[in-house]
Amino acid sequence: MKKQIKRGLCSFLAFVLMFTSIQWAEIGTAIRRIYGAQETQENQKEVIEAENTKNSTTFQLAGGKKQTVFYGQDVRFEDEDGKLKDYDPSLVKVNGGKSGSGKDLKEYQYTNKEGDKKHYLPKDLTTETPVLMENGDYVISFAPIYGATEEKTDAGEKGAAKDTASNQVSEAAVKAAAEENAFANIQKLHRGVVEKEEVLNAENEEEELPVKVSYESEDQEYAFVYQSLDTGVKESITLYEAPKENKLQFRFYAKGMKAKKNVLDGGITFLDKETEEIAASLEAPNMNDASGNAYSEAVSYEIEPMEGEEDTYLLTLVLDENYLKDSDRKYPVTIDPTVTWKGSTDFWDVYVINGTYKNTNFYDSGVTVMMTGKAKQGICRTYLRFKDFTAKIKGKYVDSAALTIYEVDGSQSGQVIESRQVTANWTRPGLTWSNRPGYSTKYGTATTTGTAHKARTIDLTGHARSVASGAISSYGILLKNADETKSFGKFYSSRCSNASYRPKLVITAWLKRQTQERCSFVHGLRPIDCLTEFFFHKCQKNSV
Repeated sequence: MKKQIKRGLCSFLAFVLMFTSIQWAEIGTAIRRIYGAQETQENQKEVIEAENTKNSTTFQLAGGKKQTVFYGQDVRFEDEDGKLKDYDPSLVKVNGGKSGSGKDLKEYQYTNKEGDKKHYLPKDLTTETPVLMENGDYVISFAPIYGATEEKTDAGEKGAAKDTASNQVSEAAVKAAAEENAFANIQKLHRGVVEKEEVLNAENEEEELPVKVSYESEDQEYAFVYQSLDTGVKESITLYEAPKENKLQFRFYAKGMKAKKNVLDGGITFLDKETEEIAASLEAPNMNDASGNAYSEAVSYEIEPMEGEEDTYLLTLVLDENYLKDSDRKYPVTIDPTVTWKGSTDFWDVYVINGTYKNTNFYDSGVTVMMTGKAKQGICRTYLRFKDFTAKIKGKYVDSAALTIYEVDGSQSGQVIESRQVTANWTRPGLTWSNRPGYSTKYGTATTTGTAHKARTIDLTGHARSVASGAISSYGILLKNADETKSFGKFYSSRCSNASYRPKLVITAWLKRQTQERCSFVHGLRPIDCLTEFFFHKCQKNSV
């Protein structure tokens, strides 16, 4: 009995000696090093150029995985040699010459660096040297009509009041400007320096690029800010104080197109004169004041042809007077009309409404948002579909799939938006409530916050896995309110002018299904094996 006690005591003392001699700090360092190396390796990714498309980027990840980001718009274009190039909206100086449409560029200062659509910003913003956009045979130009109350003076001054062969402003327009136009008292605009803004690039990263130029009135009552985009030009009009008039007038030229006012949102769609297909759009305007909490859509467009001028319109922005004169208004107020060319055909996003609008197609109507739930017009549902989705994942094991969408001002909080499998084929220009396809399997959900620009992510892993395995055909995803008797969620669509807020789908997959030991990367050992080896080595060393 004494021998057994002595043996047990010796074993215990030996264990205590071994245990207390271990350098625990070194163990902690080893564990942190192991997991740090794991995190570093897992976060590493490299673009696979050969697998990129116009609207997707594919990355090689650790462990044989690949990640593909599908964008709501093209992030690349084909150059003259048929090679894909990333859009780059950076503004670079114009070196004279002529534009693709033959416009003399000697009075223009900047153009976008890379793109299959070109736009030009002038040295001086007048109706003779307006903002210029070109897309193949289509040409758009626009500028504020200002200075019309001034008498004509030397050539080169008061561009809006002049009558020239190259850029004529009709008598009717001048009269209207003098009587109603808030810009009529502007005498001159001064161009500022190029400013940088964060832009989402083709690798799904934000980077600062020189894309913005402003033109400010001499009396500092107004500013016109233009931002170069991959699809067009974003205009922001700043009112530093309440204007005397509530109408802002522009000369708008649209070669080869005709204007049509959108159903519901009041934006303007420009259709090809021959085919009546969408060529460009002028987004529905909105405004906000300096507080950032006074968002309003109480602003509308009026558009009418200018007499005697082909393809030319008098465009008027009508602002709500009560909004402008509200005692709580904090100036400056900013209005955001944006002109963009027709977007990618590789991503479809169309919403439908029951009731009065059951036979209306809201893609052809030029609407640039996605609606889900009960709005004043009826119950809304949105259908989404990415081209090449099946081809990218077929036969692979999908690790994850997530759709990210961004809320628009006016979206109602607390709405549970669910995703569903679409069970039949549909087309973007033909989809209406009356002919909508059915839906079945429920996938992920997201709850709205009612906050503008807020990202909402919906898990579509189950859908992607079923498509990849061939269990279902991919007809896209339906977004609907889980309770269609409540309110609605409102999100930016693929035609949003800001690339950062367009829908995107991120899929991570392996070439084929593998059993992954996520930690087996340090000398072929899992962290627990490395820790065991560390203990064994230390114990062996201390026992010598």
